[in-house]
Amino acid sequence: MSSAATKPTILSLAPSAASSGLVATECRSAWRTFVERSQDWGKADLVHWIYGMLVPMTRLAVDARTPIDDFSHVDVRFVDRLLRTARARVEDTLFSLESAETRVDFAWSMLASGAVVPCADARGTAGFVPAATSGPLADRVLALVAADLLAAPEAFETEVLCASCGCLRVRERPCCAASELRFAEPSTLRRPQRA
Repeated sequence: MSSAATKPTILSLAPSAASSGLVATECRSAWRTFVERSQDWGKADLVHWIYGMLVPMTRLAVDARTPIDDFSHVDVRFVDRLLRTARARVEDTLFSLESAETRVDFAWSMLASGAVVPCADARGTAGFVPAATSGPLADRVLALVAADLLAAPEAFETEVLCASCGCLRVRERPCCAASELRFAEPSTLRRPQRA
């Protein structure tokens, strides 16, 4: 029998692990933290985010001894470019998710690529976890977005724009202290200009 035939099609979360719903919430917190805060990060901040927010989610899908590329080997002079490039790709993807069709296409492409893995918690509730990959930083963040989208698609149905800065928000949280949230029609979404 081939090894592919013996692998489960749905990962069972350990009873000590969080519920599928909590995994989705933690994935959302991780990708939003990256999008909203990484513009000011240095190398230590990136490594801290990886071990504090990304690794706990990816560890649900792999053995804890599997090595994780934490980008600590990246020269500090290139961290800003690494973060800027990853953040731009993630933001471009988020802005592309305004229609149900693009959300479905994105979700299926992430599933097909193995970036996210179906799971079920101890109660049998279905969910998704990001796979532990050693690819580009943007792919890792997008795996968090996909796990969130697949588990809670309703949160991506209503786009919210910050009235102060124009940033896209998924549902509720403002992106700046002075912002007011307003629901927007998908046709009014505009990408803020990059400096």
